[in-house]
Amino acid sequence: MKRTIWNSLPTLRASVSLILVVTAANAASDLNALVAAAKPGETVDLPAGQFRGGVTLPAGVGLKGAGYGQTIIDAAGAENGLAITNGSGAVISDLTVRGATAANVLVERAEKVTLRRLRSTGGLIGISLQGGRAARVENVISDGNRYGI
Repeated sequence: MKRTIWNSLPTLRASVSLILVVTAANAASDLNALVAAAKPGETVDLPAGQFRGGVTLPAGVGLKGAGYGQTIIDAAGAENGLAITNGSGAVISDLTVRGATAANVLVERAEKVTLRRLRSTGGLIGISLQGGRAARVENVISDGNRYGI
């Protein structure tokens, strides 16, 4: 995968984040293959398109789409569309998760997780937060699910 380093200098000390950028050449429909190589502190940056759900992110790995109307994780047939278990500091943003038989987005025993600018639709549960600490849910749309957040 192409790796892009992004520097930010909020103070005199440099803070470096590593972002995995998915390009058209490697935008396989299997999201599991895309997140398998990510390490804690990295963010997988998805382009617009549709990806198969049923994915558990490695601890501390983030996921960023191109927008909730553009990057779609289709979880039809999967228990959970996107799961974050354990770990700390993951940020999931700018995508849609749809069609899981249980939770479209499951956050379990993880801390300091941020869910931002997401749409969860067509599942049993939109967003499920279980046994974690200090989670943030910002600008999330949960529609067409039996249960919301």
